[in-house]
Amino acid sequence: MANAVSDTDEFGTTYPDLFTLDLSQFIYTKKPVNYKLTDMDTRRFDLLMLKIYGLVDFYDTVVLWLNNITFIDPDTYTGTEIILPVKQDIETFYVNNISGDA
Repeated sequence: MANAVSDTDEFGTTYPDLFTLDLSQFIYTKKPVNYKLTDMDTRRFDLLMLKIYGLVDFYDTVVLWLNNITFIDPDTYTGTEIILPVKQDIETFYVNNISGDA
């Protein structure tokens, strides 16, 4: 994992810890969409990511990281406006900073 500190779970799987990266490492090539979270979005953020990006894995983590949200809960984040970068920017970020394939 190129630039990210990584954590390993009890099964030996290694995951990047995005919150150890500097937000300035994410490069926007297109203007992100501003989106206001509904109560349902905060309860099922995975479904929002599936609707927007067609996938959940990693996209949810990146979107939360870019919006400085470590844990999403309805009481705190319903009605909050977040930014949703384009899918290509997330994928480029992954290749350049996480996967080590750059």
